[in-house]
Amino acid sequence: MVRFGIIGYGYWGPNIARVINESSNSKLIYCADLVDKSLKDVKQKYPEVKITKNYQDILGDSSIEAVFVVTPTRTHFKIAKDCLLSKKHVFVEKPLAYSSKECQELIKIAKENNVKLMVGHLFLFNSSVIYIKNLLQKKC
Repeated sequence: MVRFGIIGYGYWGPNIARVINESSNSKLIYCADLVDKSLKDVKQKYPEVKITKNYQDILGDSSIEAVFVVTPTRTHFKIAKDCLLSKKHVFVEKPLAYSSKECQELIKIAKENNVKLMVGHLFLFNSSVIYIKNLLQKKC
């Protein structure tokens, strides 16, 4: 059973929480968000989940193995870096960071700490995107 934390429960966070909750081999333990309404929504839907406004609480919980970062893009680098340094596996909603330099740093930290780093590129496998990509490649 993989124990997860979610940082950010705004637009996409509820979808992540639902998928974790529906999986038989994962458990949502913690959710962090700065917005009271979001935390209230988490508690209403998942009463057993711990809530906090400080994502460091998740990182300090040694039972949490992996964290989803589902926050505004401007926060991705710092939060993902903190998670990786805390030796948590990390899934970051796209984009990973603002610059390739930041992305390379996160990759380096993940390798050094022997944890996985993944970026959610949901539309990468979308049939419409694949079709357009193929059309563009044929014209080049």
